[in-house]
Amino acid sequence: MLKKFKYKTPSILYDLNYQNFFSIGKKLPYIKRNNYINAKKLDFYKYKFYYCFSSNTRFKNILKKIEYSFHKNNLQFGISSLFLDVLFKTNLFPTTRFSYTLIKIGGVFLNDFKELNPYKQLFVFDHFRINPFFFKIIIKLFLRRLKKKFNLVYNIPNYIDFDYKIMSFYI
Repeated sequence: MLKKFKYKTPSILYDLNYQNFFSIGKKLPYIKRNNYINAKKLDFYKYKFYYCFSSNTRFKNILKKIEYSFHKNNLQFGISSLFLDVLFKTNLFPTTRFSYTLIKIGGVFLNDFKELNPYKQLFVFDHFRINPFFFKIIIKLFLRRLKKKFNLVYNIPNYIDFDYKIMSFYI
């Protein structure tokens, strides 16, 4: 039996303790790769699942918003500055799905306020930190990945300053 937490639901915390978030959980739709017309559609589905969007329209709306604010030249910068992607690039989280779930249950503070929107655009001088309640779970998963000898350092972006002792990060 799980204790009742003051956060959203205990079932999410139960899943956080185990490795259910190492995979996306949804299979990519089968698309013939020899057809060049479907290549763009395949890329669209891959990005949609990578950034944890459940519907195509939601993903298209976010892309339109990013194109409008950052113009088409900086579309990649706009996508990579999403809150869940920046959290994933701190190398503490195994997947973007894990960081998405942690944001949704209130495990991350943005500028000292609880932020529940994983698709928020982060800008310069934004400060985010992990809730101390979830610190133990995240460190356990991090040490578990260390023992399995995975490549822990993916591509650390040069625009994030890390302070792992107090679990706070600056952009």
